[in-house]
Amino acid sequence: MGELFIEVLWRNRHIFLETKESEPGKELRLMLTGIFGEGEIKNATLVKTSSGKVNMEDQASNKWEAINEGISLSDNGITSVKARPNDPFVISLLFSDESVPTITSLSVPPPLPDSMRAQETPNMD
Repeated sequence: MGELFIEVLWRNRHIFLETKESEPGKELRLMLTGIFGEGEIKNATLVKTSSGKVNMEDQASNKWEAINEGISLSDNGITSVKARPNDPFVISLLFSDESVPTITSLSVPPPLPDSMRAQETPNMD
């Protein structure tokens, strides 16, 4: 089973986690409890979209579904193909008084400078 790279979006927090496909969904809750504290997320449901991506411009269009904490992350559809280091799988926290998770967008980063962009290799004819 492969490594998973997960981004947790909740309020104005963006947390990156690394775990294994074989771990149960409950492991994510334990990690988040260690970060946020049990009181903050005790009554929250861990949720995901089927693709693992979130439309930040139109958050109401995202179709959230609960993560089953009793089965492995891979059985929840979170696989190493969808959860890469440079493109992590997105999850969030949903509370009973919410219809969609509360996620605050971060600022948009500036474009990469030319010196940091990948150099094209010369054509070797």
